[in-house]
Formats: sequence, structure tokens, C-alpha cells
Amino acid sequence: MSEKTFKKEVVMGKLWLRNALILVTFLLFASGCATVSTTGMLEYDPGQKDTRIDDVKFSLLVYEENRGARNITEEARKYYPSLFNDDFTSLPVWFELRCYSDRISHDEGALIFALSLTLIPGPEHDEIKGCTGRLKVHGIDGYIINKEVGYRFEKSYVVPGPLYWPFVPLVHSRKQFEPLQEQTRVEYAVRALKEADPAKLKDMYNYRKKRLQKVSIYGEPYWVFVGLDQSEKARQEGKGRQDRAIVRFWKDYPKPLDRPLDSIVGAVYENDSWQPVMSIPRRLSLKKLTMVSVKLEDGKPAGIEVKEDIKPRIEYFMYLSNPNDAEELRWSNNMLVDAKNITFPEDLKQKDKDSLIQLQTQLEKEILRLNENLSKLELSLQQKLVKNEDVRFENSLIPLYQQRISIFEALITSLKQALRFK
Repeated sequence: MSEKTFKKEVVMGKLWLRNALILVTFLLFASGCATVSTTGMLEYDPGQKDTRIDDVKFSLLVYEENRGARNITEEARKYYPSLFNDDFTSLPVWFELRCYSDRISHDEGALIFALSLTLIPGPEHDEIKGCTGRLKVHGIDGYIINKEVGYRFEKSYVVPGPLYWPFVPLVHSRKQFEPLQEQTRVEYAVRALKEADPAKLKDMYNYRKKRLQKVSIYGEPYWVFVGLDQSEKARQEGKGRQDRAIVRFWKDYPKPLDRPLDSIVGAVYENDSWQPVMSIPRRLSLKKLTMVSVKLEDGKPAGIEVKEDIKPRIEYFMYLSNPNDAEELRWSNNMLVDAKNITFPEDLKQKDKDSLIQLQTQLEKEILRLNENLSKLELSLQQKLVKNEDVRFENSLIPLYQQRISIFEALITSLKQALRFK
């Protein structure tokens, strides 16, 4: 090989190496530099897998706006098998969340559009996702756990101009949001449970197990659970006090979030104590009218009492399990009219003064609740009319509320007249 040829090949080699380095640099620049940032997200520590709180088992439930409630206990069991169990008696841990998802940052949208029409690379968010809300465990007198929760996931990279698009690699960051979100929710729950009072958690867990039982009605078996719930007033107070005992019925052993065949109010918390109330299950297709009420144990709702083949009485139809259910309202109003004509006249004659005063007080309190709900419905109706939105929901409930209030007012008038002669 001549010296001239040798020098030429050396020069060509240097040029090839330089061009290769330029190309690599260019592709790296054109493809964008992908980054992932997280705020408030937590990763699972396998060393904590055997975490337990005595013998207490928990279920993990998520309520998201626009998605409703979901049971993610099985996912939690993959990380903490000794802590979570997908059984109805497990103590529920609730995430109440508002979640969001976006493909591009709205603040940078205009800038990215302008930059992407040139040769100048610009920043873009490939994923922006997150949730805010609260994590809760209910006790009978208030929250055992009530913690604020918030986390955010953001994946971004540099977007090149159109000239470079053919060279953009398909792979940026492989880190995904969903698996990390799953771990985050489980970790938030576990850390909160570790910080809570273990005695309160165990007491509430044992109390929950006691409230699930199997009963027979007209020879038919049913699974029954005495659940604790909050009225609208209790929710507005925000203290976590559960002031209604809701009796729920299933034909088979339930799983968390299983829809019951029927739900009725079995007790209410009033004047600093639980008071059993009598209600009628209407969706069980029972042979005859049947009364169900909650039994108290140590002053708390526990089991239930069932009376078969009874006559309709005012007390049985005073409380609504779902005040936004037009079908329940219509049925209950009709049954109140039956009770008013069949058994109410006898009650006015036979019951003593104290019993009649108590009934009058209950009716007056219910009228206050009904008027409050009615006012909200009427306000919602007006707002929707202004916006030209669907008002069928309000139109179906408003006349039924007005009818129910009229029935209660007529009953109170009769009670006041009867009390004059007691």
C-alpha cells in the first residue's frame, strides 16, 4: 500500500468516525431526553411483606369520581398477604379520590405547537397523571384513620422539529404509571394502618364480624349485614360519626361491594344514643308484610329482629334507605297512607301520651330532613333549567317529597288533636 493511499484511508476513517459521532449525538438530541418525575408516589418494600396488625384483616376499596367504587384488595394481597383479605368481614380501608390524566401540559401547549413547527426541539409531557383525596377507616364514633392523600406522575421529553421526526426512536422511558400507582395506594394504606391505634382497629374488626349473620324469613335463608352509614347531615359535619344502621340482605354470602337485594334503615343515632327503628324490606319478594329492626348490644347496633306477617304501621315507613330513589319514595308514601287508615286510628286511642309525643317528634324531625332535601332539589332544578340541562331526576322526586311532607303534616295534626285528650 502506497503512502498516499494509506493517508487517504486514515482521513476517510476519521471522517467516518466523526460523522458517526455526529449522527449518534443528533439522534440522541432528536429523540428527546425522557425524564420521569413523581410527587407523593411510594414504592413497595419487599422486606415489609409479612406486615400484620394482630389478626386484623383489611379490604382495600377505592372510590373515584366518575368511576364509582372498586375493590382492589386482591392487588394489595400480592404485596401484603398477611394484612389484606378479600372477605366481607375484613375491615374496609377507603380511598376517596379525584383522579386526573392528561397527555400534554396545558401551560406549555401553545409553546410546544410553535416550536414543533420549526427545527427547534421543545419540551412535551408524554404523561401527566395523579390523584388527590383522602384515605379513611371508619370507627363507630368517628374516623380511626382520616389522612390526606395526593400523588402525581409526570413523564416528559424533548420533542424535535418536523425535520427530525423520521429519526425519532420509538422508545423513551419504560417507567409506567399504573404499576407505580398500585404500589402507591397499597403503601399509603399500610403506612396509615401502622400509625393507627391497633386496639381500635381490632375492636372495629371484631365488631364488623359480629354484624354479619344468616337469618331465615318465611323459611328462606338470607345473609344479613348491619352496616353503618352517614346521613347527609353527618357528612356535612365531617367528624366521621356514623348515624344510621343500614340492614342489607343477600341470598348468598357477600363479597365487598356486592350489591344487596335490599337495604333498609334499622337504627338511627339521635340524642347521643342509638335508637332502633322498624322498617319493611320491599325488594325481597316476601310472602307477607315483614318488619325488620336492629337489635342493640352494649348500646351499639348488632343483630336484627324480624317479625313476619304484620300490619302496616306509621313507624315502619318513616325512614328512607335511599332518599334519592323515586321508586322507594312512591312505595313508602303509599304504605304510609295504608298505615294511616288501618292502624294509626288504633294507635291514637291505645298508645299513652309519651309514645304519641315520641312519634310526633320523629315525624317533625323527618319533615325537617325532607324540607332540606326538597330545597336542594328545587335549587338544582332551577340551575339546570338555566343551563338547559336534563331535569328528569328533580321532576321525579320533587312531587314525591311534597306528597310525603303533606302526609306527615296530616299525621302530626291528628296526633296533636289526640294529645289534647290524654
